Amino acid sequence: LAPLPALIERLTSLKTLHIEDFRGLEELPCFERFTALQELTLKSFSKLAQLPAIGVLTNLTTLDLNRILQLTQLPPCFGQLTSLTKLCLSGLLELEELPGSIKALTRMHTLQVCGCSKL
Repeated sequence: LAPLPALIERLTSLKTLHIEDFRGLEELPCFERFTALQELTLKSFSKLAQLPAIGVLTNLTTLDLNRILQLTQLPPCFGQLTSLTKLCLSGLLELEELPGSIKALTRMHTLQVCGCSKL
């Protein structure tokens, strides 16, 4: 499967990004240009083993990670998502722990975790 189109990196004013069913995709583009992004959903990846540095998404309020089957950990920069109010982790079968930096997410009011059997 080919990577996501390079065109996506030009969408710097994007507020919502939903990427689903890229089962063969092994890496995502860098998110550093998406500084306006408020909602990010990543769903149904069978080969994606790590997320890019997402700490630059300081306007992100909602993060939904669903069925990323090879993901074992969240990025260390996770605590930099200071605007995050909702975090949904579902079907992350290999996720072994939440980063300690999650304590820095003082605005978060919704944490949903299900189907993460190694946590």
